[in-house]
Amino acid sequence: MQMQAVNDLGNLLFFVFLLTTAILTAMVAYRKARRRKTRSLAVAILACLCAYAAALVGVSLHSETRQLPFGADKCFDDWCATVTSARSLPPTNEAVGT
Repeated sequence: MQMQAVNDLGNLLFFVFLLTTAILTAMVAYRKARRRKTRSLAVAILACLCAYAAALVGVSLHSETRQLPFGADKCFDDWCATVTSARSLPPTNEAVGT
């Protein structure tokens, strides 16, 4: 069984925010070259980055944890990892809170 870690909506969201940030950055550079005010565009870039960070954190908090069975492949872009074994480690002093 092979699982591919691809989220099309996440890729689209990333591309939209990347494109928006690139366009706003180009507009800032153009205005700076023309010696015009760039504060509103800089605030827009910051707002775009904050919105992306909020969306990323929100989706991460909302997503479910899935446990893979032994022998299952978890694939990413060009590589895969396979769960072959698991073991519990004894608690350390830090984990116990001592």
